[in-house]
Amino acid sequence: ILEILDSMGGSARSRDVLGRLEEKMRSMLKEVDYEELPSGEPRWHKRANWARFKLVEMGLMKKDSPSGVWEISLEGREWLKGHGD
Repeated sequence: ILEILDSMGGSARSRDVLGRLEEKMRSMLKEVDYEELPSGEPRWHKRANWARFKLVEMGLMKKDSPSGVWEISLEGREWLKGHGD
């Protein structure tokens, strides 16, 4: 998620991030990951949103982003420098 946000200039609409994340992880996602949850979203979306929540808690993503927008924080960019591919 951090790499995707960084490549998109630091912020993007959540649906755009999820689209790129699906492209990046397609070979790893299983049939069960695409199962629709009662909320109507695929299971892997729920997991991606949970990962975002954890990244916000860690300070690697901004918690005060506008609704529907995900943003990498300065700390997240620094983390990527030391942990990126």
